Formats: sequence, C-alpha cells, structure tokens
Amino acid sequence: MKFQERYRVYRQKKQELEADPDAPQGLAAGMGKFIAKAGLGVAKSIPGSGGVMEFVDSEGVANQAGEWTAFVARKLTNKDEVRLVQEPIEVLTPLFLEDLNRVAEKQTVVLLLDTYEQTGAFLDDWLRSLLNDRYDDSLHPNCLICIAGRDPLNKNAWIDWEELIARSELEPFTEVEARLYLASCGIHQEAIIQEIWRLSSGGLPVLIAMMAQGAPREIEEIIDPCENVVERFLKWEKDEKRRKISLNAALPRLLNRDVLAVLTSDEEADSLFNWLKARSFVVHHPNGWQYHSLVREQILRYQCRVSLKLWTALHEKLANYYDELRRALKLTESRQWKDETWQQYSLEWLYHIESTRK
Repeated sequence: MKFQERYRVYRQKKQELEADPDAPQGLAAGMGKFIAKAGLGVAKSIPGSGGVMEFVDSEGVANQAGEWTAFVARKLTNKDEVRLVQEPIEVLTPLFLEDLNRVAEKQTVVLLLDTYEQTGAFLDDWLRSLLNDRYDDSLHPNCLICIAGRDPLNKNAWIDWEELIARSELEPFTEVEARLYLASCGIHQEAIIQEIWRLSSGGLPVLIAMMAQGAPREIEEIIDPCENVVERFLKWEKDEKRRKISLNAALPRLLNRDVLAVLTSDEEADSLFNWLKARSFVVHHPNGWQYHSLVREQILRYQCRVSLKLWTALHEKLANYYDELRRALKLTESRQWKDETWQQYSLEWLYHIESTRK
C-alpha cells in the first residue's frame, strides 16, 4: 500500500538524519516547514498501520526551522524525500486517505480513536482537516469514525459536522445488567456476584469486566481493580509531584488552593492547584472543586490500602486545618450552631476525624 511504503521511507530517512553527527543540536526529529507554517502548540500525529508518527513542537521552533531545512537539503538529494521529511503530514495524509478509501470501496471501515481526552490534543486538528477535504479527497461513505473519551467533543470546533455526529453516553450497568454480563462470563455464584457489584463503584462496566476477566471461583480470587483504575487516570502524567498530589487530594471532600496547601508545600500550592483543577476528573462544586465521585472512590480505596499510616496522617492534617478555621471564627457556643460557615467547617473536621479511625 502506498502509505505504508512511503511511511517506511520516512522512518528510515528520519532515523538516518537523527543519527547524523552533523545534525543541528537541539532539534526534534521531524521539525521543518510544516511545523513552522502550522504554528502547532502541541505534538501532532497521523495514524497508520503498525504505528503512529510523532512530531514534537517546542519553543523557538520557527527560528530553528530554517537550520533544519538547510540540513535536510544538504543530506538528501531526492526532492521527494526532502519534502517527505520536511512536511510529513502533508505528504503522507493523502496517501493514507487513498489507501483507506480503496479498502472502503469493498467493505465498511471503522476508525476507532480511544482515550480522546488525551489523544485529541494530537489528533483533533488533523482529523477535522481530513473531514474538511483539505487533502484533495473525501473520506469514502463507507468510512465511519468512532471517537471514545471521557469528555464530549468541543461543540464549537465540531459545529460543521454536528448533523453527522451521533453521541452515545455510556451509562453504568444496572444490577440486572451486571448479573447478565457476569453470567455470560460463566460467573453464577451469588457471593461472588455481590462482591464484584460492591467493588464496581455502582456498576461501572470497565471495573466489572476487569474483575470478571479472571473468572473467579472464590471471593478471595477477586482482584480489586482500584490500582489499575488509578493507574489509568494517571498514566499520562510522569511528574511525580503531580502524581502524588493527584492521589492525596482525593482525601478532602472539597478542594481549593488553601486545602491543597495543607497537603503540599505552600510554595507549590498555586501551580499544583491550577494544574489539578484542569483535570477531567475534578469538577466544580458550589464551594470549590471536588473529585468525580467514581474516581474518588477508587483512589481512596487505593490510598487506604497502600499506606494506612499516610492515610491517617493526611486526614489528621486536614482535621486540624478545619478545626483551626472554625476556632478562628471565635463564635460563642450559642452562635456556633446557627452559623453556616462554622457548621461547614465542623462537618469537614468531623469527616476527617472519623476517617482517621479506619
């Protein structure tokens, strides 16, 4: 197929240029005119059989593009190869589209794009360009695109295709549906069904599937999926401080900058809070922010299992914080019970005090 052949050449030439001792220092592979002209703020990718082509943009890329272009022109004598290396998306996308449409002439083709809350940063612009016939050809009518993710598509960006989009929200299983699914997996013992349902956070299909995968015959054989779920939510985050605060910040029921400062250094609270509140599993609350209940339940179970000592210490810190807040109001005992702020602080104080007794 044309795309695969050309993609193979691209990878080969890219590796040769990267390994060249004369290559300009500090330049990411794949930089060139296509990046400078596109003005991309994030890495872009184009899907293909057997892999994903990766391109990295960084600050100063436009200034360095000329140096990279000159280097490529010196090292490659074939003009087609020069353009392929400098403008891979522009060259390879039409070939990808041509091969895809050829297959679609004979059968329905479905492009599956999963975890779009993350991959959309790489694919969204490219995909809409594909649908907008930017590459001198249209997707064959037999081509369907299935996008799966935690967040809905940006309606402003996708407004031109709104009439073609069919949205389907995946709801948790009811207990009846969970039983039917487990029966299809050969699980019929009532005690095991009840335990899987208890650990499923209200019937989340992915959790039920994880636990059913091992076809447990005894309750002891059921693997609590909380660790796998936590890792799925954090797998894209490599910064250890952010991973740590993502776990610890699940302990308070309400979040704001001051609460986060209790769990980390005050100097880091601002940047970590701004990062955390932008996560897809952190949602607005009238009194601040909070974790999505299903995510929070899994993280809490994981945290309690990993270190009961740390669990207790963090809850004690939070309890002391709320106790100081309610004392700082300096209300008389008769006024305390009528003051909504004091009541709120006291509820959070009591919650964390009770949590230390697990």
